[in-house]
Amino acid sequence: MNADAQGGSLSVELVTPDGHPIEGFTRAASVPITSNGKDQRVGWRSGRSMFDLRAAHRGGVCARFYLRKAKLYSFTMTLPDRDGALAREKANARWLEIIKHRSDNWGGRSNEPASGLPPQRIP
Repeated sequence: MNADAQGGSLSVELVTPDGHPIEGFTRAASVPITSNGKDQRVGWRSGRSMFDLRAAHRGGVCARFYLRKAKLYSFTMTLPDRDGALAREKANARWLEIIKHRSDNWGGRSNEPASGLPPQRIP
């Protein structure tokens, strides 16, 4: 969350696509944000993560925000990455995109650079 809730509060409730609050992730169970800053984490009193809902809510969930004397600038729903595994996977996927782009010249030899790229000097 990127929000300014200093002097107020910002709470989040997770709901089904039909708008029904999900038990354990209601507004009452939300731990409100009361400070100003970026990368603030939302939590619920149950200690559960919203990603615990993946199996039960295959159709997805929606977030409903409640602001009192607060400003919400941006939010992102991402998986927790305590050990950095997701960041490494994303970096590897980006590296694979670069490799594929360089070799995506099906009309030529596989070791030729793709058209449009400057020639690379081999050290």
